[in-house]
Amino acid sequence: MEPMSSEVVMVKAGDLLRSYPTLLEKEPGFAKVLVGAQDGYAYVVDHGGEIPCGAICIRKEWDSSFFEREIFDLYAFLDNEAVQLQEPLLLSIDSALQSAWSKGAQCIFARVPLERMGVIRTTERAGFRTYDVICRLQRTNRRVKLGSYHSSDSVREARETDVWSLVSLASSAFGLDHFHQDLEISKDAADAMYGIWIRNLFHEQACRVFIHEIDHKIGGFVTLREAPDELDAKRPKYHIDLIAVDEKHRRSGVGRRLLRKVTDEVGRDSRIDVATQASNLGAIRLYLDAGFSICSYSVTLHLWHRDLSASGARY
Repeated sequence: MEPMSSEVVMVKAGDLLRSYPTLLEKEPGFAKVLVGAQDGYAYVVDHGGEIPCGAICIRKEWDSSFFEREIFDLYAFLDNEAVQLQEPLLLSIDSALQSAWSKGAQCIFARVPLERMGVIRTTERAGFRTYDVICRLQRTNRRVKLGSYHSSDSVREARETDVWSLVSLASSAFGLDHFHQDLEISKDAADAMYGIWIRNLFHEQACRVFIHEIDHKIGGFVTLREAPDELDAKRPKYHIDLIAVDEKHRRSGVGRRLLRKVTDEVGRDSRIDVATQASNLGAIRLYLDAGFSICSYSVTLHLWHRDLSASGARY
């Protein structure tokens, strides 16, 4: 380890996992990030052989290329949410930020579970602003009677000829996410990102796209991607990445029919995950009516280097 200050040390991600294997059990989310960034550097507080807090910044390759800005992700943890450790965590975050700025970072994102209030407060103290709150929901098919809402007869699987119509709808259907809420990111770029996202999902082997057709035009779509179940490898798990309904056809049952199609397609013992903005009460109500249950919330924060420069911060 290379000392960074009297409290913070810099250590390679791979070395950190080997030196402190208990991180895998105590902070599995942070440890997973370290596994994917073996040669990156984390900034942690070493307290008598224990790691009570730490932070690491990792470049977001796709986002940086698409938005033509250098964008990084900040990952931080605070053991037991101890108030007395928030100051050391702030030093760890500051060190990780300085490293990212030195690599040309222009913006840094952070997504923190809502129950980790100590991390959220400390991240805000470092200058971050909240742009989004995500609500995650989950449904287990065997717990729900599938006959409780609209038929899915009008829904079919998308074809190659539907791709550009899907791109057009996806590029105009979203606006509550953290990309659209941050005025530093142009609306045109945020819209275009969703168009590229649905196009990529359509061509992804593990993903299926279903559309609701009205008068030979797409009134809405939903994506269904198969993902490994980390809790039970034998039990199928699916994720809904995107669901959108044309503004002209909202509140007419299109979303319910799309969800019915999804639940018809997966096995009885399958699990389905989805996430939406906590401010999107209509979508949350739709999922709850379809048998989903809320399982967690997380906060998305941004920090722009120009904001720090304007405020006279030391970075």
